[in-house]
Amino acid sequence: MVKKRLKLKQDISELKEISKLTEKFKEEAKKERPEIAIMEKLFDELYLYSVKDHLTGTFNRRLLDELLTKEVSRAIRNGLALSVIIVDVDNFKDYNDKYGHLQGDEALRTFTRVVQKNIREEDFVIRYGGEEFIIILPETNTNKAREIAERIKKDVESVMVKHVHKRLKLKKGFEKITASFGIAELKGKGEKALHE
Repeated sequence: MVKKRLKLKQDISELKEISKLTEKFKEEAKKERPEIAIMEKLFDELYLYSVKDHLTGTFNRRLLDELLTKEVSRAIRNGLALSVIIVDVDNFKDYNDKYGHLQGDEALRTFTRVVQKNIREEDFVIRYGGEEFIIILPETNTNKAREIAERIKKDVESVMVKHVHKRLKLKKGFEKITASFGIAELKGKGEKALHE
């Protein structure tokens, strides 16, 4: 709960900062001599906004190719391990149909909180599709990736999804979700060298 408040506070702070930058940018633009630093900061903020999934707080699919290309190049150049975990929240369409989209959104947020808790700062989580996620694990071999996937799987199965419908009584089962995992490790050269 404290982390959620801090995250919300951080998001609000970021929005206020973007708003201040926008106003400053408008002022400078009116003078017909915008400051480069302000423009760069504004473009950085806009870029971050465009690559972030606002429901889950993870990166979105737009950033996947860029991150994967960068990490594959770095792994090959430095002779490092690189693994990717592909995750699918099980039966998510049925979950949404049975409990509603607001409850489905909360299930996805709960899932991503569990994932974020179980990975390192240098790892990346990308929301690939509705309920599909990709976790990029730099400097991580298959065995370590498997340990991480098992830990996430166990935590996902033990966590309770919060009831978000204040007036709607949900049938039993909304509190639990499960997920399926696939793991690939870089072998050879290029993104196509990621093997199961």
